Amino acid sequence: GHQRPSRLRVTSLRHLKAMQRRQVRRLKIRQLLLLIIRTLLILSIVLVLIAQTLSTSGYFQRRGLLDFQFKELSYWMARSCADRAISKLSNDLDYAGNETVTIDQYQCTIQAITTQGGITTIRTNATVDLSTTKLKITADGDLNIISFTEE
Repeated sequence: GHQRPSRLRVTSLRHLKAMQRRQVRRLKIRQLLLLIIRTLLILSIVLVLIAQTLSTSGYFQRRGLLDFQFKELSYWMARSCADRAISKLSNDLDYAGNETVTIDQYQCTIQAITTQGGITTIRTNATVDLSTTKLKITADGDLNIISFTEE
């Protein structure tokens, strides 16, 4: 008839199945650990890229703010030269311009002043850092300002 498996054989099958379960568990743990490591690596790279982007955007925001301040300063320097030219013209109608004015460490220039048909044209400019402002002022014979524009 029919033979019953020996006790040793049943035990070794159970032992073999238990070993296989442990190996499968170890393999799953290794796969999970690799997945965790990959995820952490990707997250680290993403965080570094985000930090780098934020730090450079901060730099560009600061640079933008500086550019705005330099532009504002160049405008007021050019405006100061315009005021100076009008003041000098009011004291001396023969004042011709062609003058560079220094205020602190900055400079502005009054270009040649022209008069045509009773209209006086004054052009000034100033550069601070890389920001330049060029102004054009036209005035009537009594030095009343007709127009004041940035070129």
